[in-house]
Order: sequence, then structure tokens, then C-alpha cells
Amino acid sequence: MRGGRTAVMVIPLLEDKAPIEEFDELATVPGLDVFFVGPTDLAISLGVLGATFDDPILDAALDKVIGASRRHGKYVMTMIGNCLDPDYGRAVARRGVQLIVLGTDGHLFLDACRRMNVVKDAKREA
Repeated sequence: MRGGRTAVMVIPLLEDKAPIEEFDELATVPGLDVFFVGPTDLAISLGVLGATFDDPILDAALDKVIGASRRHGKYVMTMIGNCLDPDYGRAVARRGVQLIVLGTDGHLFLDACRRMNVVKDAKREA
């Protein structure tokens, strides 16, 4: 694997409204080819705690990043761990997000705990 230890990819993490507001300029920076939209912290920064990309405010921020990325030949990446639903994931991809992270270990563990509680509650009711 020649060059594997010398190649570096920088992926800026967009978790605050300031880089979203100036994203068209940020998208022109040479060497930055992928931008990661962090929905959880970005939602907090935009004042819509717990929102998904279905929320109009978070939706507008993602649209701004996708639009500028397309214009400048860049890629958009995000996480859908706060909404682990196949239809939601497909909808995010159809919007123009090329790279999707399903979630962090914390999201996946929390989802597993919720599912276990549903089973536990169903047994109590039976």
C-alpha cells in the first residue's frame, strides 16, 4: 500500500451556524473535498435541539451546504444516528448527501436500549 501512510484527508466538521452562513466561501478552499454536517450539534447551534433534517431550520442549513458543494464539486457527509430509519436515510441521500454515517456507538447503544425496553414493556403487559 504505497502512499497509504502519507495521504491525508481533511474533513471539516460543520456543527455551528457560523460556517454554514459562510459555507459558499468555505467550499472554495483547495484540498477540502468533503464536508461533514454534524446534525446534533448544528441543531443546538441553530436553536432546534433534537431536530432532524425534517426540521425547516436544519433542512435549510443542509440545503445550503449541498447547493454550494455541488457548485464547487465537493462532497457532503452527515450522520443519521438521531433518526435510524431507512426511509429517512434514503431521503437524506436523495437530497444530495453522498456519504452517510449511520450513527456513533452511543446512538447505536441508545437505540438498542430503547428496543430492549419495548420488548420488556410488552412482556409486562402480556
